[in-house]
Amino acid sequence: MTFEKINALGQILDTTFGKSSTTKSSTFSIKTKMAGDTITVMYTTIVNLVTDRVMRDQVKEEERVSEKLIGDFVSEVKKEFKQVTGTTLKLKKGDSTDEIELISMSAYSPKRTAYYRRRAVYTVE
Repeated sequence: MTFEKINALGQILDTTFGKSSTTKSSTFSIKTKMAGDTITVMYTTIVNLVTDRVMRDQVKEEERVSEKLIGDFVSEVKKEFKQVTGTTLKLKKGDSTDEIELISMSAYSPKRTAYYRRRAVYTVE
């Protein structure tokens, strides 16, 4: 990949300020990191979990939603890259992991608040 294409991709992925920092929804965040020919896409949202049984179902739903939103984000990046450079961006999906981090809970209430995070790694081909 040429320097100009790497620069264009970096500008597309940069969500620190400007138009690209404003998402359509304030319920989640998608951030990226580029290192060499690897792009890491990180999805984060806050979820409220009530009981253990509901927690498992809700985590399954968050997995589905996060995979869809990351897929939509990657498709949008490819589309914008094509518009800017006139060439196709080919990405190969690698590892995808998720995690739950409890940030609030009480012994007197079944409600728990947690971060749900998904990290997906793509390789530029």
